Amino acid sequence: MNILAMDLGKCKTVVCLYNDENSKHRFGKVVTRPKQIHDLLVEENPDRIVFEICSSAGWIYDIAKTLNFEVQVANP
Repeated sequence: MNILAMDLGKCKTVVCLYNDENSKHRFGKVVTRPKQIHDLLVEENPDRIVFEICSSAGWIYDIAKTLNFEVQVANP
């Protein structure tokens, strides 16, 4: 399973794409704007998206669900 973990920031978001079958991972950054988040999700096409609840979480969740991704939101 490919998991896209997102550390949502006000201006930039740090992402980690992790494959749980072989433990390979890679990090990246993206501007926290709807188009950039949408394009990242379409390009990476993960099996699951994980992020913490924050002020950006609502619209990011909406984009991910519109694209039919499985989403898990953590409440720290």
